[in-house]
Amino acid sequence: MMIEGIVNIGKFWDPHFDIHFCYKPNMKWSVLFVLGVLAWGNTLATMVPKEATFYQLDCPKEGTLQYFMLKRSGQAMMVDNTYKVMEQNITIHSNGSIIFHSLKVEFEGTHLCVMNHPDNSIHGHEVKLRVRPLPPTDLWGAVYESMFVTGLIAALVIAFIFALGCFVYKKQWRPRPEDEKPVMSGYENPAMNPSDDGESGSTNM
Repeated sequence: MMIEGIVNIGKFWDPHFDIHFCYKPNMKWSVLFVLGVLAWGNTLATMVPKEATFYQLDCPKEGTLQYFMLKRSGQAMMVDNTYKVMEQNITIHSNGSIIFHSLKVEFEGTHLCVMNHPDNSIHGHEVKLRVRPLPPTDLWGAVYESMFVTGLIAALVIAFIFALGCFVYKKQWRPRPEDEKPVMSGYENPAMNPSDDGESGSTNM
């Protein structure tokens, strides 16, 4: 069935589609990987119920259900009764079926089924429940708010790095002040001394 499905999909896109290309080593693993991802995603979406939907949670079938305990409620829910928890109805059946008339995210967690086994022993069995929350009403508003916060944090980080670089440059790599005093050489040239020129001129006269 899976191979026929691949052939039909391939021929829909390309009339000359040939399934034999899938038997090439590289293509075969690629096709198997894609099919595995699709199957896993479909299974995950099917297994995890959505918030505000009807759902049936099944206890183990090894014995007869005596009562059910919802996480954090601390209440023993007896069989063949309906209880209201967080404004939602939960019905407990003797066959081990727990009916949530409308799931809430708060119902997610590990719960306890207390079963009476054929040997008259009573044991508690843990059952796990996962709930997919509904998307927010203002989905795009939440997305834009998240993007704004992320952009603001990035801008603040960039501004801090820039200010830190300017501070370090100012303190460490600023030019040193130059000494404005004339450089005194150890050798004095008489030709550059004006007082000596005057004295030599008067002597020649």
